Amino acid sequence: MKVILSLLIAFVILYSLIPKFLLVDMLLTRAGFYILAKDIDEDFLSIKLISPSVYTKDRFVGLFDELRLSLVPVSVELVCRGKTLRAKIYPFGGVHIASNEMKCFQDYNISLIDLRIEDGVWGRLQLQNIDVEGIKLDTLSLNFKGRIFSAEIGAYGQKGVGSGQVQKDKINGQVFILGQTFVISGSLTNLQVVRR
Repeated sequence: MKVILSLLIAFVILYSLIPKFLLVDMLLTRAGFYILAKDIDEDFLSIKLISPSVYTKDRFVGLFDELRLSLVPVSVELVCRGKTLRAKIYPFGGVHIASNEMKCFQDYNISLIDLRIEDGVWGRLQLQNIDVEGIKLDTLSLNFKGRIFSAEIGAYGQKGVGSGQVQKDKINGQVFILGQTFVISGSLTNLQVVRR
């Protein structure tokens, strides 16, 4: 019993002395995300990054006012222009992501996101102002129902519908509009829309 108590006390002391951002940065780098922040504020169970720039290995994602990471409950919040995107991670599996009117991403604006990721993807994602190889898409709406999704694209006053599948962490679908097929692929963290 003394050994377990000693190990627990040693862990708490080490945890309080080690910069938590270094651990978070290592985990994010493994996941393919890179963050540069102007300032870092750490508490015992949370980290707040001031003016973080977020990148993946091949592109700039966006500049935000704050990025907050919390261990209890496990959650991530991106704050930009008074709007917040929240991702809450549940202890027995599953993630819930929610926001509306988030306009800080480089490639698009989020008009609505309300997704639950647990044994598939459930919910709705609506993006605005997407430039696909010179064609301006006004809206892209994805309605997820587990392992499938329906898709709708609005462009130049017309609407096109389509569908797709979710396979593990990848999505793949297509929509026909304006005499062209648009392929939706990638993942929720790296969504890609291209013309075929």
